[in-house]
Amino acid sequence: MSKNNLMKIPFSYMTIVLIFLACQPELDIDPEAYQQKIVVDGWIENDLNAHVNLTYSSPYTGATDSAALRKLVISTAKVTLFDGTNTEVLILRRDETLFPPVFYQSHTIKGEIGKTYELTVYLHGDTITASTTIPEPPEMTKLWLEPDAEADTMGVLKVDFTDPIETVDFYRFETKERSSEEGFRPVWLPNYSDKTFNGEQVLLTLYKGKDNPLASKQEFLFHLNKPLTVKVSRIDEGAFEFWDSYEDEVLNGKNPFASSNRSVKHNVEGALGIWCGYGAYYYLVTY
Repeated sequence: MSKNNLMKIPFSYMTIVLIFLACQPELDIDPEAYQQKIVVDGWIENDLNAHVNLTYSSPYTGATDSAALRKLVISTAKVTLFDGTNTEVLILRRDETLFPPVFYQSHTIKGEIGKTYELTVYLHGDTITASTTIPEPPEMTKLWLEPDAEADTMGVLKVDFTDPIETVDFYRFETKERSSEEGFRPVWLPNYSDKTFNGEQVLLTLYKGKDNPLASKQEFLFHLNKPLTVKVSRIDEGAFEFWDSYEDEVLNGKNPFASSNRSVKHNVEGALGIWCGYGAYYYLVTY
């Protein structure tokens, strides 16, 4: 198994979902009473620059075509990043192959293991703040693809590792098939806390996640003939609580009028969303 410092492609379906999760409607929705909110989708990873998407939220009853979504993108904010020593103003960049097509990125500051990063967003007199830490990346003992009993060209991902007993740890698993041009996608049920297995040897069976969480169809198995890059991350507790509650909302909120009854635990002050530090290793898995 090889560990490679691969670039994460910042194509955020999560941003799209958050735009609409920002509103928790009752059955008697009054579109005129809806108050638009700022949504933050940002991350920093060991050895990589920070990346921040900013959008406005939209009610479930709002338009969902590409033109309407582009109008929600925020490109006039000032975004700063503080790493405990240095402060940098993030640069506004554009890439029409991504959504959002404009985003904020650091140039000088890159993620370092063990450091805490303070994010501040200034927009129209409002100040939004968030803090995250990059934990030590987790070492996996073994990763392999195991064929499915009913589909011999498809299979599940098996992960074996030993959780350290000295610390409280939070894990997140994402994958990317070699032939895909998209970025990493979380596996089905990607978030794990060691509160139930602290200090133990762990064997996980992981299933393929949705390429698009808004899609109705789901393929749970991986293609055995396609090399699979697996991103295994440690995240801090605030980021875990966001991702765990977010995935719960995506999985159980089947429609705008039937949510999971569990609110998303945003770790951003003054807005909605996530500012997440990833301590990540990348493993190439072949069958």
